[in-house]
Amino acid sequence: AVFASSPVRLFFGKNPKFEVYTELSERFSGADLVIIGFDDDQLLTDDGFERLGAAADDMRSLSFVARVESVESAFRVMAEGDDLVVQPYRDRLDAGPAAVAAELADDPLSSGLMVSADGKSGIVMVELVAAPDRPMERIPALLDELMQPMKDRGFTPLHLAGLVPDSAAATETAKATLLRLFPATSILLCLVVFVLYGRIWPVVFT
Repeated sequence: AVFASSPVRLFFGKNPKFEVYTELSERFSGADLVIIGFDDDQLLTDDGFERLGAAADDMRSLSFVARVESVESAFRVMAEGDDLVVQPYRDRLDAGPAAVAAELADDPLSSGLMVSADGKSGIVMVELVAAPDRPMERIPALLDELMQPMKDRGFTPLHLAGLVPDSAAATETAKATLLRLFPATSILLCLVVFVLYGRIWPVVFT
């Protein structure tokens, strides 16, 4: 049975404005985002960046992933005189975790977004490939597959946020509630009918 397949199609169907939105999402960015939060004392070190980069590369190889962003792939953009200097934060690790954390905090492009103020917590932003017909039932399995590279590199526990995981969690909760309540309600209703009529056939029709 299908509980909530293709909710996007359910609400928008063949609306021409939604088709335009889909085209723009493919060219720029969409709303199918998954934010993975994690804690790691060694995040702003060579080892931390190495593990995070390997996990990000594994996630990028998944067929349903369009883009992966994290502090490991972030750049520091600075103005030096008349020049614009773009430097990967990976190249700043020699300054030490505290110094890199301070630079990230002062960076208006990443301050409070990629890494916490103490440099021991971070996020990975994953954009899924736009798929209006993707069944909601598949999302939990996709999320498990998406988090596995992070777990394999020692990033645990993980915390999920975003429209995709929130929608999947709401669907799973609704499904579990329905599967628990429906049998109990059906049995109770049959008992009530039997008590009222004292016969089997009204219960059968009920």
